[in-house]
Amino acid sequence: MIFKTRDHEYSFKRVSFSDMSAYKEFEPLITAYRSEVGNKDYLDGVLSRDTYVALDEADKMRFYAILEDDEKLVGVVTLMFNNVLHSTMLSATIESFYLSLEARKGGLARWVLEELKGAAKEKGAPGFLVTAPKGSRMDRWMLALGMLPAYVGYYVSGASE
Repeated sequence: MIFKTRDHEYSFKRVSFSDMSAYKEFEPLITAYRSEVGNKDYLDGVLSRDTYVALDEADKMRFYAILEDDEKLVGVVTLMFNNVLHSTMLSATIESFYLSLEARKGGLARWVLEELKGAAKEKGAPGFLVTAPKGSRMDRWMLALGMLPAYVGYYVSGASE
């Protein structure tokens, strides 16, 4: 699965969480992701490697590396899978979708989204849910792509002031 621009080739690869976190670009990408999209409660938290490894091993979460020229990690995407309690359908949710600022051009994000559709289908989910902060770049992009707004979500902080 290759996406080409004038300057680079990008690949979309399923990897384990351990392999993903071994890339030297992983920590800077996660730091940028958290600062761009996280709320205060999330920013106060710590990345739970044990949780990610357990979800990976149980095949409840799949990790995808977006690589530039087959070596530099420029994107991190995760799909989480659950059985829907009120039906026999398998549910998929994009838990993380982040591309470095430099990689956000030339249609790469749209290509990654198409690859994710195939990844969800391969696992047995008919589609996936994407959440984004209201009015954010991701929210506007999903609407521009014609995604169907399915829910309105709210976050209630239980943290003390």
